[in-house]
Amino acid sequence: MSRDEIEIRRAGPEDAAAIARLLHDFNSEYEEPTPGVAALTGYAGRLLGEGEMTVLLAERPVERTRATARMASP
Repeated sequence: MSRDEIEIRRAGPEDAAAIARLLHDFNSEYEEPTPGVAALTGYAGRLLGEGEMTVLLAERPVERTRATARMASP
């Protein structure tokens, strides 16, 4: 994959901490309440593990990772 290509992958429970940090930072930026990274990590890990939440991660080689989280509708 070249540096200009972006790989999109489905997040797993092992990505919970990164997702929690992104969500915490997003909420903090917009002055929304957040239970903190540790609580969000546990919550995200559980939801990802149970298939109740889908998060797609977009990655570029040797650069950075971005994530967008949306709750799945039943």
